[in-house]
Amino acid sequence: MQTKEMKDGHRLQLTVLAGKNLMAADRGGTSDPYVQLRLGDSKEALKTKVIKKNLNPEWNETFDLKLERLHESLTIECFDYDLMGSDDSLGKSTIRLKGCEMSFELFVHYGIRTF
Repeated sequence: MQTKEMKDGHRLQLTVLAGKNLMAADRGGTSDPYVQLRLGDSKEALKTKVIKKNLNPEWNETFDLKLERLHESLTIECFDYDLMGSDDSLGKSTIRLKGCEMSFELFVHYGIRTF
């Protein structure tokens, strides 16, 4: 993660690298995982691409998020994509951004809580 002060506020640059040993949510013993990123209580979310039939997906996707308030939290949730019905949550983690330095680069491995 990296934050930058911009003329229009602050931005957070985040790269979703990979998932390891994800829960199998489909009948065939696999999942179709993707990651959703949400700032604070926003209804809008950014998503990675869906990787079909994989429990160890590699996304390597970078996102730039505009921070409205520096005390927001970032929720990272992994889902199993379902063609019919709602997608199944495979777990999530929340990162509190309060107290983070204005300019930093951080490489973190976050585990997600499964339900």
